[in-house]
Amino acid sequence: MWLLQLQTFVSDYLTFASDYCIWLWTYGYFGLTDWKPVFLLPVQVFFLVQAKEAFNFWIMGDKCAKVKRNYSMTWRVYGFWFRTATPFYGAMMMLHRFGLQDNEGFNFSEFNWASLCDIILTFYVMVIIKDVCSMLPFHEKMHNEWYHLHKTHHEIGTECAALSSTNIDPLDLIIENLCASVLILAVKWAFGFPVRIHMLSTLLSANLDVNVHSVNPYTSVFFNPVLDYVFRCNIAHNIHHGLNKDNYTFVPTANDA
Repeated sequence: MWLLQLQTFVSDYLTFASDYCIWLWTYGYFGLTDWKPVFLLPVQVFFLVQAKEAFNFWIMGDKCAKVKRNYSMTWRVYGFWFRTATPFYGAMMMLHRFGLQDNEGFNFSEFNWASLCDIILTFYVMVIIKDVCSMLPFHEKMHNEWYHLHKTHHEIGTECAALSSTNIDPLDLIIENLCASVLILAVKWAFGFPVRIHMLSTLLSANLDVNVHSVNPYTSVFFNPVLDYVFRCNIAHNIHHGLNKDNYTFVPTANDA
């Protein structure tokens, strides 16, 4: 089992590094405020996510749940990927245009311990405030009286995989996912910090949204082995899809199933 965990660890970190390199090349070639990356990045990252999940199926073999192994992605799921990913990259571009997103990641010489801490801590704060301000007050309601806003995401149950993370309606996307960047900017403004967010923090947040749906229960979501071991976010969220209730936050709480 330790070998599977090690393979997953290496795969997750290499995939995230590849994802970032795709961003660097695409934005570096076309420019931070050009519209072309908004349509190119969903295609590029689509193949990267597909390749990583294929690797997960390979290393897990029969250890992967049978319902996941027997499920075939549909054109509807593929369509949702592009319908959801495109507005996300469009929002990223708009953050750049309004000067709300740092882009020093394009110059590796500018990375230092302080900037790394800012990226990681901002990401962790984004996770917390998304759970506290969005998932806790709204997610359970979206499984009850507001289910019509959320039922598309739960068309896929225990067979969920990374790509099915984007099987989501527009309003649901705003409430549960895109709100993180807006909320962290509001928090920074409230506490007197520069009202900007590093592109890597945004990328880590989006990566979490995708990875909690992965077929591999050892998938990294925090990119911190200790936190990933303690919280097991992927397992908790897969249970949520299986039950279609409970585990309403991305970070499991003491009351979760």
